[in-house]
Amino acid sequence: MEISIPDDFVNTSIYVEEYFPGGLFAVASSFMEDMDDTFVLLKDWISRSDNYQLDADAEGEMRRSELIEEILPWDIANKLNRYQQDVFIPIRMKEEEGPKI
Repeated sequence: MEISIPDDFVNTSIYVEEYFPGGLFAVASSFMEDMDDTFVLLKDWISRSDNYQLDADAEGEMRRSELIEEILPWDIANKLNRYQQDVFIPIRMKEEEGPKI
């Protein structure tokens, strides 16, 4: 699924929003103890995708950093002793060449 936030979006919620510049990200949720496996599985999915590839330069270096965002509220995470994150990996469409570096 591809989701884009409209340019005229105004956040009126109590939640903080963060802007991720530069394009598309593949995202998966993971508990902390499964995070390494989630990274491997998500990168494997990207490598086998007919439509997407890692957003890397000609030498294979990522043009943007992979990200981890805490998503489970801290009071719940501390009570359950489980910490959940979203894993973000920068991607691009295969037919795009990306910016020249």
